[in-house]
Amino acid sequence: MTPETHAIIGSAVLVLSLIVGVWAVIAGKRSKTASPLLTAALTVTMVLLGIQILAGIDLLSRGGSPAPGVLAIVHVGGPVIAFVLGLWALLGTPRAQIRRYIMADHLTFLAALVSYAIGEAFKMR
Repeated sequence: MTPETHAIIGSAVLVLSLIVGVWAVIAGKRSKTASPLLTAALTVTMVLLGIQILAGIDLLSRGGSPAPGVLAIVHVGGPVIAFVLGLWALLGTPRAQIRRYIMADHLTFLAALVSYAIGEAFKMR
């Protein structure tokens, strides 16, 4: 995996999570449960995020460093936390499902945005 591929995957996560997040907010105004299509979209977002995490782990195992010090922890830890929360949202009960989806997707977007900014600022070495 190359740093460029990792950045492309990160960009895709950022764009997809923005789309799914807006969709979830709009859907949340109508219902407390998500449609199967929205659930599938969040699932695709989480799969893509998982691929990005694995790509990052591959780069780290080859000696790459996303940023110095604490920023490296944020760059790596943010997506992992977002991924775990996304799984929780997808595997939870239907009660208040849409709110969990919104929270998980917004965290995914925020983590992707911060990680992308750190990655661009320091370019994987």
